[in-house]
Amino acid sequence: MNTQKTKNLSILLFTLAFGLATGCSYTDPYAEHGMIPPKNDSAHADASAGAFEGAEGNDIEDKENDELAQFWIQFSTDDSTSMASAQLHKAGRYGGLPHEFVNYYDPPAHLFNEEAWGIEEDLNEAMRLGLKATEAETITEVYPCNEGEEQGFEVVGEQECEEEKTVVDLLFQMQADATEATERDGWNLYLCVDVSGSMAGTNMQLTKRALSKTVDHLQAGDRVTLVTFSNQANLKFENLEFSANETTIRNAFENLTADGGTNMSAGLETAYRLAQDLYDAAATNRVILFSDGAANVGDTQIQNFEALTRISGEEGIYLSGVGVGHNYDMARMDALTDAGKGAHVFLPNMDEVELIFGDYFQKMVEVAADRIAIEMLLPEGLKLEGFSGEEASLDPEQRLQNIILASGDDMTFTARFEVVDEAALTGPATLRVTYRPLSTGEEQIIEFDVDNFSDLMAEPGSLFERTQLVSDFAKYATGHQGATRSLQEVIDSVASSAEGDWGLTEIQEQLLRNQ
Repeated sequence: MNTQKTKNLSILLFTLAFGLATGCSYTDPYAEHGMIPPKNDSAHADASAGAFEGAEGNDIEDKENDELAQFWIQFSTDDSTSMASAQLHKAGRYGGLPHEFVNYYDPPAHLFNEEAWGIEEDLNEAMRLGLKATEAETITEVYPCNEGEEQGFEVVGEQECEEEKTVVDLLFQMQADATEATERDGWNLYLCVDVSGSMAGTNMQLTKRALSKTVDHLQAGDRVTLVTFSNQANLKFENLEFSANETTIRNAFENLTADGGTNMSAGLETAYRLAQDLYDAAATNRVILFSDGAANVGDTQIQNFEALTRISGEEGIYLSGVGVGHNYDMARMDALTDAGKGAHVFLPNMDEVELIFGDYFQKMVEVAADRIAIEMLLPEGLKLEGFSGEEASLDPEQRLQNIILASGDDMTFTARFEVVDEAALTGPATLRVTYRPLSTGEEQIIEFDVDNFSDLMAEPGSLFERTQLVSDFAKYATGHQGATRSLQEVIDSVASSAEGDWGLTEIQEQLLRNQ
């Protein structure tokens, strides 16, 4: 867009309509490239320390001294099925994390093949990636030079300033085909269910329906363990093979009742102990936590919950968090699932249960690849302006937590850079992706070099435009800065693109609801 107004009346009205935001993910500038450091909470700090376990010395090699200087950057989109913010927004709760909207509103899979990529690679028969840049474009940003003075209900004396800048956008997608049910490995599921008093009523009804739908996806050889917790943890059944025990499993789910306090740490500790004792390297091992997050009995310090998800540093036991309830503690579940290397979803109603535990359920369990790290060397003269993912790092000593791509899912982001030196567009660039396909269990490293950054440039296609549009909507919906177009432009673009696209159609409904 040629003109972007960052604090106009439309945005103000939209923000008020969408309620109070939870705060921005990005605050102070990070070095000269406009980024903040990676998260410093214990989950991210501990996980980052081991992000490249076994891969020490695998840094992208420095370029020759006579080449244009480059800087290192790592991008993280969060695990591909972390989607709770979009689901909470649908339920009328505002704020949250914009990247979870991009994760939730998956683009049609065919758009990958229709995009003109600068780099395109089949990683294996089921996985592929693409990277491109758009042509450099000059935009004009309009912003208030001062706050003015309030006189009654009006602001008097506010002035606008304009700034022209040249920008270029990156688009990245890593995509995995769905695994056929008849071809997947066995599942070892450890269900950890909150049955405290705060889960009574609708929360328990939603949870029971989700558990019942889980059984619909099981097949011969799959094994299930059920742990509940209120004032203490209770093992309801252990390591039951599905086909011989379906009735027992379903009856246990149906007979759950809610009462007492919320000793979540006891429940998770029991579930993870069993997951380690019964760990099967030939199966998919996953703990699924159902809770409103309102832990109020026992050890309620969040860092202790995070530690429980990494007992003995066990790799391959993933945690998925399923939130329920209007008083849902999103921050606690987000920290837990980040630490447990898993997805984070929210169930506001039965329709969402049917979606997530219906067509989306395989994404909740099946992993296409883990230990994913996306790094680039980019020419100096580019400055990061905005990012649709979760976080980025500019310091190789502050690597981000590795992330997971679910089977049948995609990992997609855009990043906008200001071109502060046009020479950067002819400088060299490198993309490096580290990943471990679950089909082989062996870490892979793939690296691409281009002599000129401009070699990545291609006309923006439907996938780029859609990703940028969903990200812009998410930034307005959550109160974050960094949208690449005005709110009215978002509304108009969604209206013209929604036909035949379930995600954009749903976004259009939400925009109409809040006008």
